[in-house]
Amino acid sequence: MIKRIPVSALKVGMYITDLNNDWIPHNTQRRRGVIKRDETIEKIRKMGVQFVYIDVQMGTPVDVAPIHKLAGELQNSVTPNANALGCLGRIREKDNYLLEHSVNLSVLMTIFGQYRALSADVMHQIVMGALLHDLGKVLTPDEVLHKPRR
Repeated sequence: MIKRIPVSALKVGMYITDLNNDWIPHNTQRRRGVIKRDETIEKIRKMGVQFVYIDVQMGTPVDVAPIHKLAGELQNSVTPNANALGCLGRIREKDNYLLEHSVNLSVLMTIFGQYRALSADVMHQIVMGALLHDLGKVLTPDEVLHKPRR
């Protein structure tokens, strides 16, 4: 769906279909595409363009701030928890479902701990326990671990 918006509403990630600048003599800026940088928006403003046409289905601004935060937290957790991450790797090697189950359980336990207003120390212990609760299954033979139900 094509939509006309003011340049002041233009954000990184939006897909421009028309700069609406045909009125500029000797215009060579008839490009279309995804806005990747704030500097591009500033150039459009400096050209005197007041409105642009965007395709709301082609480009959608994504808020990557939470992803940056998560990436930083993950990066900071690797060094002090190398042994725990090694244990998770062993769980994954044994069975992908076991790892997925452990991660899902840690998320659920985090939500539960927040609901119960548990202290950070207690929450940490609960999440670690959830992540590693199936570690013993690494040594369980596959025929026992995946036995058919009765």
